[in-house]
Amino acid sequence: MRYRLAAQWCRAGDGYGVSLRPDGVLNRQILGSKFIPWDAFTPDFPVSPGSQSLAARYERPELVRTRGIGARRDTLPVAVDPAYLTQVIHEYVNHPDRRAAIGSESERHRVAAGAAS
Repeated sequence: MRYRLAAQWCRAGDGYGVSLRPDGVLNRQILGSKFIPWDAFTPDFPVSPGSQSLAARYERPELVRTRGIGARRDTLPVAVDPAYLTQVIHEYVNHPDRRAAIGSESERHRVAAGAAS
């Protein structure tokens, strides 16, 4: 019984964390979620890396949508290199023309190759 519960917990965790989408950044956690449209971020310095999270800065905070508990408006927990994610978010905030390609194979290769400027 204990093992079955652990397996269900792991499956339930799929899809949690920070994901970039063409319309913004989605942060899904077990007890809540936060969606930040690209237009909500401050263009000059949208996020700054911390040790295990990003501090987000908004030009239009009214666009940020939170649900549940534990979804703080001003931070994003990360499971990847915070400096790298900061660079990628900064690029999409300042280059709206690249957002439509988010999630495509070619965009993943471009970003992984360090083409983010």
